[in-house]
Amino acid sequence: TNASDIGVFYVALMISLVVASFATSMAYMVIPPSTTLQKDLTSASLRISLSLTAPLVVALLVIPRSILSLIGSEYESAETVLFILALAIIPSSITVNMISKLNNTSRSNLLIASGILQTAIFFISFFMLVPNYETIGAATSILLAYLGASVLLVLTNHGSFKSIVYSSLSVLAGFLMG
Repeated sequence: TNASDIGVFYVALMISLVVASFATSMAYMVIPPSTTLQKDLTSASLRISLSLTAPLVVALLVIPRSILSLIGSEYESAETVLFILALAIIPSSITVNMISKLNNTSRSNLLIASGILQTAIFFISFFMLVPNYETIGAATSILLAYLGASVLLVLTNHGSFKSIVYSSLSVLAGFLMG
């Protein structure tokens, strides 16, 4: 992959990370109060962070080219990459919040298993997809890694399932309307 494609990928990745940082911040901010109150607050954190993140994800899915053009017209070529990375934001938000929950509930075995799964999915898909699909393959690898980890974590903890379904459906509805 040439250097300009990597630079364009990096900008798309940073845009998606900024949007995902809302959920990450919520997940990290809930750890101290959960410890102090001896009560797990991560379900509320997940619900709030997904509610705040969903509209931004819809914007990235509906108008990725316009968002990239704000930075410069040369970045518009990353439209597909930004779209794929935007799809990864909800699973990454779920993963980060569930990791926070695992930290609060001292379930380190599941925490380690999800980390190993996420890393394995990323590297396997990265080495399979990047040679043929370049930056789109890299973005897809990120999406698959977060999807795998979030599915594992949701299946082992059904408490936040309703919030996740509602947020995912709202993103889908917003995308279809857009």
